[in-house]
Amino acid sequence: MNQCIHGIDLLRWMMGNEVDEVYGATRQQQNHYLEAEGIGMAVVKFKNGAIATIEGTINVYPKNLEETLYLFGETGTVKIGGKGTKIWHFCHVQKGAIIGAGCSFGQNVNVANNVVIGNGVKVQNNVSIYEGVVLENDVYK
Repeated sequence: MNQCIHGIDLLRWMMGNEVDEVYGATRQQQNHYLEAEGIGMAVVKFKNGAIATIEGTINVYPKNLEETLYLFGETGTVKIGGKGTKIWHFCHVQKGAIIGAGCSFGQNVNVANNVVIGNGVKVQNNVSIYEGVVLENDVYK
């Protein structure tokens, strides 16, 4: 669970607000030979009234491990991550873009509206993908 802080940091940055309250619980359910907890859950209330839930565990197999951040708002939903998909700092994925599984986007990538990106696509830093572009599976840009 030592890597969970990165997702929590991203959540706080995306919420753009300070934390007001936290309730959490951790346990060492399995792997008692480790010096840290194996599972943790938290509910976070931000000063602006938003509420987040956080779950983290080491008790998964690599083939089904995923890290996903969802933001649910009044006008839409954003999903960052998913099984095998990595989107790095300062990327902009616009409404209407479709991104496949197992993709990797470097820093400062811009994906325009109505873009379709297949599975396993790797996009380097500082790349813009313009409206209407379709990238097939396993493209390395």
